[in-house]
Amino acid sequence: MLEEASKAGFYSCNITGRQFPKLQVITLEELLSGKRPDVPYQISPYKQAPREDIISTKQNSLL
Repeated sequence: MLEEASKAGFYSCNITGRQFPKLQVITLEELLSGKRPDVPYQISPYKQAPREDIISTKQNSLL
């Protein structure tokens, strides 16, 4: 299984210039002990909106 995963090749990240294995074999024991797959840094397409202060705590009537 490890030999087949190594034959899959590598993915080259254009942003960092690093190479990452296309297939990575990680056991359940390794996952539970904290090991994570080696993946490229992910840039979130979402921006956190700033919080607004609540001006009035009184709720208006709907009807």
